[in-house]
Amino acid sequence: MLPSLCRPTIALVATFLCLWILPLASPLFGQDPAAPGPAPTVDEPGEIEPGNASDADLPIPQPGASSEPLFLRQANLPIPPTTSLASFTEFMVATRKEEATFLAQRWDRWRGLWRNRDLQREKESLAFLMTPREKFCRPWNLKRAYEHAFLDIKYGVTISGPYIVGRMTTAIDVKPGEKVLEIGTGSGYQAAVLAYLTDQVYTIEIIEPLASETDQIYTQLAANGYPEYGNIRRKADDGYYGWEEHAPFDKIIVTCGIDHIPPPLLQQLKVGGIMCIPVGAPGAQVVLKVTKALDEDGEVTVTREDIYKGRKKAAFVPFTKKGGGTHYQKK
Repeated sequence: MLPSLCRPTIALVATFLCLWILPLASPLFGQDPAAPGPAPTVDEPGEIEPGNASDADLPIPQPGASSEPLFLRQANLPIPPTTSLASFTEFMVATRKEEATFLAQRWDRWRGLWRNRDLQREKESLAFLMTPREKFCRPWNLKRAYEHAFLDIKYGVTISGPYIVGRMTTAIDVKPGEKVLEIGTGSGYQAAVLAYLTDQVYTIEIIEPLASETDQIYTQLAANGYPEYGNIRRKADDGYYGWEEHAPFDKIIVTCGIDHIPPPLLQQLKVGGIMCIPVGAPGAQVVLKVTKALDEDGEVTVTREDIYKGRKKAAFVPFTKKGGGTHYQKK
């Protein structure tokens, strides 16, 4: 008979193996595969239409004050007002020297994310308002910075749309001081949002020229009024294997599509931690919230939940590997 101390380890190994071989066609999300329902849309999950109301008619969202400490306050970062566009713009122009045109677009999109419940708490709301998405777009799509679309940034990859960034960030519920790993730095926008929730952000990009471009963006912004981006630790590597020397992580967020949950990432996720990852066929992934916990017997359990509850799928770029190809498993 095996010693009781070995049982959690064996259970964890078994969990990894199950996730490794999980068939794509199996019901991943605890849903009845025979249950009727509308076919999910596949796109950059966007906004629920507000009906006949114009933006001016809709109330300005006012997130309730959180009972947990705000990282912005702990880090002595500016906290923008959310009472009106005028006060928000005046504040951000004065403190960050940002352009009023982009601030108005960010404000409108922020209201849309609240209507859509992609943002639900004060901390993610402020993180979105503080992050200058336009700084991470490229010149050829700068005017589209706040559209609900995946935007091209060269190298065959994109910057994720604001709605899905908001919902994935909300799903992992980052607390101040938590260690967060992002797989797929890309433009740098997602990690920039996370930098307003914790000062322990790690991000990996496999495309070396893109990693170099984004590193320069962070460095320039950190030297010009955005010192928080200097806290983002980044490297160019294959994110499938995580960042073992800095593991374990409280939260992991993956911004590229794959047909299984990489066992190395699950292993590097703390017990009690959350991972958000797009899983599914190329071009049509379900965005999963994966929670790692201990059951009453002390054994590791992994639960998965579709953050869109079956209503939407997303088309992320594929999870590529070093030397070419992708990490999709061959069937």
